Amino acid sequence: SLGMGGAFTAVADDATSTIWNPAGLPAIKDLTFTVSTAKLPAEFDSKHNFVGIAKKFHNQKSSLGFAWINVGVDDIIGYNNAGEKTGGFDYSSNAFSLSYGHALKKVNLGVSARLLTDSFGLDSIDNETGFGGVDLGILGRFYSDTVSYGLAVRNLGGSIADSNIPILLNGGLAFKLPRNHAATFAFDVEHEFVDL
Repeated sequence: SLGMGGAFTAVADDATSTIWNPAGLPAIKDLTFTVSTAKLPAEFDSKHNFVGIAKKFHNQKSSLGFAWINVGVDDIIGYNNAGEKTGGFDYSSNAFSLSYGHALKKVNLGVSARLLTDSFGLDSIDNETGFGGVDLGILGRFYSDTVSYGLAVRNLGGSIADSNIPILLNGGLAFKLPRNHAATFAFDVEHEFVDL
């Protein structure tokens, strides 16, 4: 999904479906496990970790998924009012998602619920926990699975501390080359609903 620049709403077919479009979960074969970690450039000095696992049920139409995302920065240099260094502090943000997807005849449907935690340490650790919202997704395929479409509404009802989480609307189309699926072309659009 990251290699495709996030154009994954209509492609979702692995454990990252828990984040991009939960309607992609029924496309997994049996048990899928995805782990990734990335360190952003030195000027940001932050890390991003993802762990996802998804399992197809015996009825072959439903799947359940779990994901953990962690973003953080260690040893941020602190300064007092006089501009003197006061030591380092850390920031960490986590999202835990539980997802379910079910295949119907023509389309797949999916839903995710998310819990968020923020930890910001200066003199003492300040922790915030919130409901990350609900994601709803739909994913359909036609022309012998070579063309797919997807729609996902993310972060419905999400908030942490006194802040609401913006609702995201993602729509996408994907085309897989019919011969051995050697390449996939995908296009996504996203709209963020922000109440300023």
